[in-house]
Amino acid sequence: GLERLGVSKKISFIFEPNQFIPAPAQGALAIQTRGDDKETNELIAAINDQQAQIETNAERKILTVMECGCHAPVGAYAKVTGDHIKILAFISDSDGKNYICKTKEGKSENAETIAENLAQDLLNAGGREILKKI
Repeated sequence: GLERLGVSKKISFIFEPNQFIPAPAQGALAIQTRGDDKETNELIAAINDQQAQIETNAERKILTVMECGCHAPVGAYAKVTGDHIKILAFISDSDGKNYICKTKEGKSENAETIAENLAQDLLNAGGREILKKI
């Protein structure tokens, strides 16, 4: 965003996703169409970034499985490299004192299953209790 605004010279530090895990699907753009609109769906398919779709679907799966919305202190970052995906996710209480972070990886064709298992791991590690309190 700062680069688009032409003020990138003011950037003093860039966090890597493993240092500052973003909100799931942060920065992804989506186009919604009617399922029965074949012509539009074919046009849109031509600009779809398959890797980004796999990554964002995996990140969104974390939220779905944990049954939390965009205001919950949950982050997820998925990265596809070749046919491999690595997913990093966390949940925290509101003040950040109870912070649980986990990572899972595997074949990118199994991205959503990997994300689902990761979300369950977070819930089982104390995430359920965190969600009950917020």
